[in-house]
Amino acid sequence: MVSRKRLMAFIQNAEKAWEKVVFSYDLNSPPIRIGDFDYYRLPLRFSTRIKIFRYYRQFWNNVYANRMICSAGFKNIRGRLYSPDADTGGLPSRVLGLKIIKQTSTNIIVDAILGIPGDSIADGETIRYFILRNPSTQVLTINLRRSRYADYRYDPCKKKSRILRRKK
Repeated sequence: MVSRKRLMAFIQNAEKAWEKVVFSYDLNSPPIRIGDFDYYRLPLRFSTRIKIFRYYRQFWNNVYANRMICSAGFKNIRGRLYSPDADTGGLPSRVLGLKIIKQTSTNIIVDAILGIPGDSIADGETIRYFILRNPSTQVLTINLRRSRYADYRYDPCKKKSRILRRKK
């Protein structure tokens, strides 16, 4: 069985993955202005959609990994990905509490209270996670995330990602 502490760390890392990629750019590099936004080049680690997809897949299934790529608003400029310099508002990413609802050898259902870093537990929102666990490798993957509150990072894409279409 997976410990509560491991689940808390896993969910925290999964929730921070989007910001880790989107804000990994170097503000000291020269921006490219497109419309109302400045775009900054992402580091080589996240220079292509497939590299970002593989990073997100450490935590999320294919659908959510593609949704997060789609929601970020990356631009491909001269073969490299650029991220917009935008204010995201406070995104809930800090795990304030966690309750294991059900756990089997392959499935885990968890209610986690997420808050914006710096806020109190009273300001948190409860998110339900359906997590798959590979019994042989112990690898965890978030298969579904349910919340009463909208979070644009996980909204379905308006257009299908090439990565998801290629996998079919």
